[in-house]
Amino acid sequence: MGLERLDFRLAYEFCAGVQDAIFTTEDDPDAPGWFLPYEAGSFLEKASKPHRCTLLHEYIYNCVTNGTEYTLDKGAPDTWTADFGPLLVAAGEPVPLWFREDEVGDHKEELEELVNTAVRRIVPAAFHLLFSDMRLLQAFQRAVALRVQTFDPRDHPEYLSARGTLRRRAGWPTWVSTAVFHRDKGRCQACQADLSGVLLMEGRVHIDHIMPLAKGGSNDPTNLQVLCGGCNLEKGQKDEDGSWQTQTYW
Repeated sequence: MGLERLDFRLAYEFCAGVQDAIFTTEDDPDAPGWFLPYEAGSFLEKASKPHRCTLLHEYIYNCVTNGTEYTLDKGAPDTWTADFGPLLVAAGEPVPLWFREDEVGDHKEELEELVNTAVRRIVPAAFHLLFSDMRLLQAFQRAVALRVQTFDPRDHPEYLSARGTLRRRAGWPTWVSTAVFHRDKGRCQACQADLSGVLLMEGRVHIDHIMPLAKGGSNDPTNLQVLCGGCNLEKGQKDEDGSWQTQTYW
């Protein structure tokens, strides 16, 4: 865990776009997976073990840049300056002298690179907000599971078991278990038992897969939650909604 200055001015807009993408299933059940890493090796490597830049980080970036690329392709210079100006400012990117309606059209490739860099800078703030939304994480992992299930384990034995599921890890890096524990405030996400050890010295913390590996779940940090031993045993391989109550400030 560390301290980092995050700018949330546009992060909420990023989050709204990601939520729309993930919860859009009426017309196409595969739609939530559109912004996952496309290349098989890249996706499976990311899903098979924890990375600080998670699948959700990549999803946010791909979702947002899908929109910025459309604006660059279809929009006019006045649209570029209006739409991308606030983005550059929020990301702390220096605004070049040519970023004006009468000149920006001659710098399209440079602008695209600048916009992509700005999006990358704001992605961590959006992730910070979305990582606390357990229902969104469950829906996101369902999209991940659908993608995992499309791969033939014979083509990817380094990542997949013979049953086509991602291989189970023996343990979790300290940075992962610490992050999940603090996000969940040391409470079992099923029964809300206090596992912090501050009030009671009972109960062992279990780091559990929200979407079980047996159902296509990943080892990505966004697929993890804190459970007590009893709830972890009871849950087993079920994919079910947790109580996911939020500890309010007052």
